[in-house]
Amino acid sequence: MTTQPSTEAVGSDAQQPAAEPTNAADYFTQLAEEQFGVTDEEEQPAEGEQAQPDSAEEADDEPTLEEEVDDLPPIDAPVSWDAEAKAKFAELPRDAQEVIAKRESEREKFVQSKSQEAARAKQEAEQAAIQQVAAYEAQVAQQLSQYAEQIAPQRPNPALLQHDPQAFYAMQADYEAKVAQQQQLQQQSQQYAQQAQLRAQQIAQAEAAEQHRIIVDSFPEYADPTTGPELQRKLTAVAKELGYPDELIGQARATDILAIRQAAEWKADAEKYRALQKTKMEKVRAAKGLPKVATPGVSQGTDQLRANRATAAWETAKNSKGQVRDQAFAAYLKEQGMI
Repeated sequence: MTTQPSTEAVGSDAQQPAAEPTNAADYFTQLAEEQFGVTDEEEQPAEGEQAQPDSAEEADDEPTLEEEVDDLPPIDAPVSWDAEAKAKFAELPRDAQEVIAKRESEREKFVQSKSQEAARAKQEAEQAAIQQVAAYEAQVAQQLSQYAEQIAPQRPNPALLQHDPQAFYAMQADYEAKVAQQQQLQQQSQQYAQQAQLRAQQIAQAEAAEQHRIIVDSFPEYADPTTGPELQRKLTAVAKELGYPDELIGQARATDILAIRQAAEWKADAEKYRALQKTKMEKVRAAKGLPKVATPGVSQGTDQLRANRATAAWETAKNSKGQVRDQAFAAYLKEQGMI
């Protein structure tokens, strides 16, 4: 059987069908050639040859991480190091300098913290010793004063001089000796009392300095001459509301001041909360057309009951002392939703 050659349709060009692309990349390349005349005839490296960068600049466009680290300025060596150690430190890479500087900073902070703790412990021990010495001196002064009172010398009767001059002079000498002894004991008692008083003043000054240090560290605004007076006025008002008498307010320690500050912050937050709740309730009443004042005999809402209980607890805290005041203040904070 003879095979017949295929004939083209009349009027058609004799063209070979385009080969189907074998993958997605070939398909998009073919589509670009057909639509935009873009060809992929750019110079390609011959087989066995590797593509070379156009210039040295292209090869260096993206610096490595090591180059970026090396570009950073060096870190100064720790101040406490000697010149030789600083020179060795300057020769180290940047990343090594960072690690060493960080560890050295942590070590210095630790040493400083421990030094401060040791200094405070030493100061406390010294204050305790001074207190013991002051107590001993005060006790000795009291005992010497008692001994001086017990001597009670009696001057001899001058009439005895006419009848028994020898006895008179003997009694006079004994009287003068006892007077001298009494005066000596009184002087020693005064010296010990003065020493005890000086040590007590020293203790008070050290305690005041420590209290000032605590305030400066924990509440610097209170120790600031510009902001301190106004804060003292506000905290004094809060302390009086809590029932502190004037003499205790004047003798307030750092812990008392910090506690009153916390109470003032709680009070301010509670007042803001009450004002916010009042505003909300006024808006609700205005929307519902209800009067702002509750009608007598009508049960109050939950918010109003909580507000009433909070007000009662606050009044109790102001007018009470000790555990009752603390419990009332805790109830006040609970009703305000703060704890």
